[in-house]
Amino acid sequence: LAGTDEDQLETLPFSLTRVGDCMAPGTIAAAVYHGHRYARELDALPDPDGVPFKREYSLIQDALT
Repeated sequence: LAGTDEDQLETLPFSLTRVGDCMAPGTIAAAVYHGHRYARELDALPDPDGVPFKREYSLIQDALT
């Protein structure tokens, strides 16, 4: 695919997605996790409200009570 024009890329019967640490160096564990997450989400419909991580909510209480 090197040296192909942008117009020719739109007619290909497949798409390319960067997975793992191809954009920036990282640990092997991070690359494996990213590949695993991509495989799980491959055929799923995108959820606009979903996040790829769990949110942690802290409970703050008054120290005097």
